[in-house]
Amino acid sequence: MKDSEIRELVDHYVSIDEEIKKLEKKRDKMKEQIIALGEGAHRSNLGSVSVTLSQRTLLDQKALKEAYGEALAPYFKTSSSITVRVTVFEGDEE
Repeated sequence: MKDSEIRELVDHYVSIDEEIKKLEKKRDKMKEQIIALGEGAHRSNLGSVSVTLSQRTLLDQKALKEAYGEALAPYFKTSSSITVRVTVFEGDEE
């Protein structure tokens, strides 16, 4: 590959990367709006998104190490997460 081709490739890559960053920012703002709609499926003409809230309990290993030998229950912590899934409709599906 010639130097000029490499420069063109890298320039194009950098340009696309910048576009992706702008689109991701826009998508993140829209995601916040979708999350604000609440849990459930939200449909449009092109597809649907579903919002689900989930929780998980983790063992706080640092605290466990500091208090090794004590009961484990005080070292569990619960965190929450929100999942947004996108489904693209194909063909006549609405």
